[in-house]
Amino acid sequence: MVPMIRRVGFGCPTMIKVGAQPCRFVCLPARLPLWPKPDALKTLLIMGILDGIALLSIMTAGDYPHPEYAAVTTAMYGLPTIWLAAFFLKERINRLQWWGCVIAFCGVGYLAL
Repeated sequence: MVPMIRRVGFGCPTMIKVGAQPCRFVCLPARLPLWPKPDALKTLLIMGILDGIALLSIMTAGDYPHPEYAAVTTAMYGLPTIWLAAFFLKERINRLQWWGCVIAFCGVGYLAL
């Protein structure tokens, strides 16, 4: 695998350089902190773990029969975000957003037939 990365020219140092660009062009000129506050680290750690589990689940689903379901449910990745924002942040979900959630779930159910 290492020779492949070197041959293609895309490896960890390149990803770090690309990932550091927002810090260079956004955080530094605006004098924003580069490291989160200590009380936010626990939340960010939990978010990272859950996001990793979700991505691992989607990638693993490609090995099972009917991987197209994984592709469709990936498109619904934002639905739990809407629900969690409504629950924890007390954001109001309007009628059109609820209908969008229902239609998305019905679409996955329809594909399963």
